[in-house]
Amino acid sequence: MTESDVLHSAAIVGIRSRGVAIKPWSPVMMALFKKQLDGIFSEEAGRDANFKRTLSALTSFRSGYVAWRDIGAL
Repeated sequence: MTESDVLHSAAIVGIRSRGVAIKPWSPVMMALFKKQLDGIFSEEAGRDANFKRTLSALTSFRSGYVAWRDIGAL
């Protein structure tokens, strides 16, 4: 477990203990969010070479991480 997983888990437990219901976004909304975010990322990458390099590294990491994410949880 990474540090962020531990922190996120503690935050979620705290929020739920206060009676907050946490629900996932629908697949339709997630697709809309992704489309908008991809557009913003593309614009920023066109303006900022450092952002473009960082985005490329993050994208590569995420594509490689999918294999672990799909099997890593018990």
